[in-house]
Parts: sequence; structure tokens; C-alpha cells
Amino acid sequence: MNLEQVKVQLEARKHALLARADKVERDASHRDEAVSADFAEEQVKVQLEARKHALLARADKVERDASHRDEAVSADFAEQATERENDDVLRTIGIEARHELRLIEHALDRLSQGHYHECAECGADIGEARLIAVPYTEHCIQCATQQEQAQ
Repeated sequence: MNLEQVKVQLEARKHALLARADKVERDASHRDEAVSADFAEEQVKVQLEARKHALLARADKVERDASHRDEAVSADFAEQATERENDDVLRTIGIEARHELRLIEHALDRLSQGHYHECAECGADIGEARLIAVPYTEHCIQCATQQEQAQ
């Protein structure tokens, strides 16, 4: 297998991973839209659990691909450089997935403790619209805006 063939295969794998990530995002977006004005915590729990499982699958796939558990690393130096670049992209995707997983776990904990609607900063009600838009948020829009401005 020559260098160009390996590059084409790696690029195809990268596009396939990104396409899968986009599909997961679209599916999550459709679930977000499905939550009605009758916002029910059970629906939120199901939504968060589904997103959690999708992210776990994505993180596992990214880790397998980046660690080359399913295939050997190329012996060619140029191919290894290309693979490392692709691995860096995969690791970034994995880091983002794990970060979102932590946010989801925290939201599920707050949900089970009965504090899901409360802002962690000021204690005010987060608001249904914000929770529908960002189901794992722990801050009301005012506190979130203040935090963004402080950064």
C-alpha cells in the first residue's frame, strides 16, 4: 500500500467519524425539539441518558481509532506523521465528548436530587426554555452570561 492510498484511507476514516458525530448531534437536536412545553423530568432523564450513551460510544470509538487498537501503525514515517495528525483530531473529539459526559452526569445527579431547575450559582430557577436548549446546564442565563463575560 503506498502513501497516497493510506492518506485516502485515513481521510475517509476521518470523514466517517465526523459524519457519525454530526449524526449524533442531529439526533440529539431532534430529541431537544421533541421536548414540549409540558417539560417533564422523565423526558429530560431519557434524553440525557441517550446522549450519554451516544457520547460513550463516540469516546470509545475515538479512543480505539486514535490508539490503533484495531489496526497496526504504519511503518512508513510520512504515513505515521499523517496518522498522528489524524490522531490529534480524534483525541480532541474524545476530550470534548468526555467533557460533555461529565456535564451530563452532573445534570443527572441534580435531577435525581431534585435540584435540576435550580441555578448552581444564585439558586434561581434556570428556566424551562434554557433547560430545553441546554439540558445539562447548571446556570440560569444571567449567571451564565456573567461567567462568559468574566472569562
